[in-house]
Amino acid sequence: MKKEIRKTKNGVGQKGLKKYSFSSFLFFLFSVAYSLFTKPQSFFLIVGFFFGLTFLILTPPFQTPDEVNHFYRAYDIANGNFSPTKKDNRLGGYMPKSLIEAANKNFDIRFEPYLRTSFKNVSEQLRMKLVDATPEFVDYPNTALYSPISYLPQVFFIFVFKSLGFRPVMLLMLTRLMMLCVWLMVVYRTIKLLPVFKWFFTICALLPMSVFINMSVSADVVTNILGLLWIGNVFSFAFSERKMSAKNLSYLLVLALLFASAKYVYTPMVCLIFLIPRERFQTINFLNLKFKRFAFSRFAFCLLPFALCLILSRYASIITISHDNYNPKYVGASEIPNGVDMKAQIAFLKSHPQKLFDAVYDGVAQIYLPLQDSYIGTLGWLDVRIPESLIYLGYLCLFFILLFDNSSARLKIKLWQRVIMLLMGSIVFYLICLSQYLSWVPVGGSHSYGMQGRYFIIVMPLIFLGLIPTYLNQRLLLFFSLSASVLLLASSAKCLYNRYFFIPKKYAEITCDFENSFLDAYSGEVCCKTNHEDVLATRTNKISDNKSRSGKYACKLDTIKSRGVIFRLYNCVAGDTITSEVWTYGTGASLWIALNEYNNFHVSANKFAETDANGWGKLKLTFVIDKKMENLVVKTYVESKETSYFDDFKIIVHSAK
Repeated sequence: MKKEIRKTKNGVGQKGLKKYSFSSFLFFLFSVAYSLFTKPQSFFLIVGFFFGLTFLILTPPFQTPDEVNHFYRAYDIANGNFSPTKKDNRLGGYMPKSLIEAANKNFDIRFEPYLRTSFKNVSEQLRMKLVDATPEFVDYPNTALYSPISYLPQVFFIFVFKSLGFRPVMLLMLTRLMMLCVWLMVVYRTIKLLPVFKWFFTICALLPMSVFINMSVSADVVTNILGLLWIGNVFSFAFSERKMSAKNLSYLLVLALLFASAKYVYTPMVCLIFLIPRERFQTINFLNLKFKRFAFSRFAFCLLPFALCLILSRYASIITISHDNYNPKYVGASEIPNGVDMKAQIAFLKSHPQKLFDAVYDGVAQIYLPLQDSYIGTLGWLDVRIPESLIYLGYLCLFFILLFDNSSARLKIKLWQRVIMLLMGSIVFYLICLSQYLSWVPVGGSHSYGMQGRYFIIVMPLIFLGLIPTYLNQRLLLFFSLSASVLLLASSAKCLYNRYFFIPKKYAEITCDFENSFLDAYSGEVCCKTNHEDVLATRTNKISDNKSRSGKYACKLDTIKSRGVIFRLYNCVAGDTITSEVWTYGTGASLWIALNEYNNFHVSANKFAETDANGWGKLKLTFVIDKKMENLVVKTYVESKETSYFDDFKIIVHSAK
């Protein structure tokens, strides 16, 4: 018959095949969705890869904390230099000059929360060639103290990609991608291995700060990987019926040694082996010790990692250079704070033992809120801010998922095991804070500072597990926590985009009278609002009511704070004319217009265009953008050699288009 449905080779009609394919597709979607909400490891892998890749794309090169120094250290090891080089009271290594220039192009944007880049700039950096391989010494004293263990995967990927001829910034981005994949695979395997708290560790791993730092080349990635592997394997014996064998114990010992050598302050976490009940051990001989002898055997196990930690930490103390002994010409670039001397600080603590606790307690009390925020997610160089409401949502998510996840472990987790987890987590928390006091605080300083939430990624889960023993078996809690986790990551991705790539509109006129100012809690700067919500005057650090031309306030600059009131203009094209003017009271004031590339192009004015009856003078400056300057960031700001006041700032842009 003509209307007969044609048959395929296997005898299925085309209409039947379409129906069959559509049904298969629906079944596939249902299977994926079901897997997401029933298998924590699948949820982690899919969500973690999507947002990890998103964060990687939205984070410009070298914009994770200390990423440039971590990259230098890994690159140096890839060249065969396992120990950092000491030269002329400097600590670092030799890098190709082109690599240093590529890294320097990203320095301006650090700690400048209102400075933007563009995908075009990032694309140009990715195409930068390693044209000059002349070695030049660079300082990286903070990452020089890390063990080479902390860089093993980074070194491997850098060596491979460098051998294939990839360009410097592309080398960084590809190494980021590979580290993200390694982290995803290890966490996937660990969550699958865990007998309890699968969803809890899934949500902990998917916190924005965790995803952000673990898609970088930082040594923290290896620390987090080894720490999570250690916790996962210990839990697999402690909270299941799994029996320990000599092979398992050998693996745990190697893992403990690697973990202790990666970051010394985490070494006490090897004592989590005491979580494993006596009955999990078979009668095995290991290092001539029978593990039926409960306490002594575990102490013997922990002895080797602690001994290794002691040896490596002593080596680190030998190669470190204090601020006062560092080459004065380069100490500023080294970022070692003034007055810091680790050996002298240890001697001070020995003579003032009460400071061992006071310095840590006062430090946590001083920075409690930034520390609380940065554990959930303060990204970039601590200048990508997630709204406070989402920070609290993150903690609520952890609390709810732990309530849900505990229901499966009610009969498996003993009180003494919770005490061990809480104790180890608290000890490591304290040691991290103490290490910051030794490394970043001048000798005899009042308290430790510099703690960041990323240091506690593998510590806080232990503290949470020790503190929250409540059990509720409500699937609604799981749904809420998973939804909140995805919302938190999506909001963080938006914050990264807004921080680095969102460009304010090009307005015809911008005015600022310094009447509406606020303190930026993260940068510590005073900023002033203008007549446009998305344009701010930054670094207006001294708002004074001593003098004003209009309203009540004006900006005050002096010889200590000599530069301020920075406006940034984007999307300027050839032919645009920028007129900047400000009223000033005092002498020695000047008005500047400069471009973003290290002020290579700039014009200034220090003579009054006009004056008023009250002694205020107007500085006025006009600048025309040419073809070479298109799409560069234009800055206009003021400087003062003496005490001066500034008011009624105005910027007029006559657009060429």
